[in-house]
This record gives sequence, C-alpha cells and structure tokens, in this order.
Amino acid sequence: MTASEKLSITGRPPEPFDFTLKWSTRRKTIGLQVTAAGNLVVAAPVGTPRLTIQKALETHQAWITRKLTERRGALGRIESGQAYYLGKPYPVRLLRRPQKSIRLVENELRIGFSQEVEVWPLLKSWYGQEAVRLLTERLGLFPISGKSQVDRMEVRDWRQRWGECRPREGLLRFNWRLVLLPIPIVDYVVAHELTHLSVPGHPPRFWHRLAKLLPDWAGRRRWLNQYGSPFLFWELKL
Repeated sequence: MTASEKLSITGRPPEPFDFTLKWSTRRKTIGLQVTAAGNLVVAAPVGTPRLTIQKALETHQAWITRKLTERRGALGRIESGQAYYLGKPYPVRLLRRPQKSIRLVENELRIGFSQEVEVWPLLKSWYGQEAVRLLTERLGLFPISGKSQVDRMEVRDWRQRWGECRPREGLLRFNWRLVLLPIPIVDYVVAHELTHLSVPGHPPRFWHRLAKLLPDWAGRRRWLNQYGSPFLFWELKL
C-alpha cells in the first residue's frame, strides 16, 4: 500500500524545491528518484519522521542538485517549436489545404488543414500511424527463435516506458514516440522486447540473447538512457 503527497523544502538545501513524498508499507529505507520529467520523488516507510526525511535530503543534496540539473537541462535542449522524426528536428510550416495532410517535404514538416484545428492532436495522430508502419517494418528485420512468436503488436501513448512484452499472449506494445528517435535506437527497443518473448526479466542470458540480434546493443541502450527521456514528454508548441 502506498500514498503520496506533494511537499516543499524551504530550509536546507539552500535552494527550495518541490518533491513528491510516497509512503510505503513495504519499504524499510528512504529512497530518492529523479524522474524523466525532472521531478524528485522520495519514497519512505510509513511513519518515518519528517525530520529524518529532511536529513536524508540534506545528506544527498549534491546528488539531488546534480540529477535535477541534468534532467531539466536535457528537457530544455529539445526545441518545442520543431517537430521530431527519426532523430531529426524539422521546422513546421502550417498551410491552408482542402484536406488535412502532413508531409515531410524539403527538410520541413508541412501540416495542411482547411479550417482552424488544434495542430498537436493532428500531428499526434500522424505520428501514431507512422509508428505502426515503422515498427511493423522493423519487427520484420529480426529473426524470432524457438517457439516464440508475435501474434499482435500495439502502439500506445506512454510517458514512462518505450515498450512492453507479454510472452503468453504473443503481444508486443510500443510507445508511438519511438518515431521521434533515431532508427538505431528504435531497433534496440524492438530487439529488446523481442528478446523478452523467450527470456523474462534481465538475467545474464537475456543480454546474451539480445547480443545475437544486436551486437552493439550496449551503446544504443546508453544513448536511450542518456537522451531518450525528454522525448517521452515532448509536445509540439507553436
């Protein structure tokens, strides 16, 4: 059982900051996490004194400051006025057209519409269609060994994960936001979830089998961990 509340620290560390405090009946120690969105989450056992929590924050002040700076800095490096596709930024041009349309032409993304519409939902729908096409194509590039098979593939709108595998159902789910990332990173996520069809969890044999599909998986994984998070929250703002 867990419950959460939003709090602020106004004493030390010297710069005040907000955080979410989650109470847990399962935890035995205090845990700190900086999320992909650049927010601090503190998990603590139920009944932990507030003074103990504040002391934990003070003890880890340098780590908290560094992680918040890294995350928020990464989020700031993504330009809100540009659209991203397969790892590249494209300027957006809005055009009056008889019908709604979205096309990549001459290094820009052209969005056509006949009347006033909200651009982001229109673009998001296009991204979803592109994700289905792209992921179907990339799935076909990797061999599936043994009795494993993919019976169904779905595209989801997630803010916390890139993919999911349900081996018993032969189901793979992917985040449509993968189309924002470079192809090598898309292939890493696809290969990662395909490997879960035969190996649950991440024991050593999981990484060994993944290496048969992508020998350079480690470098792609590092890129995703370092640069991927801001794309989970990106939206086009004009």
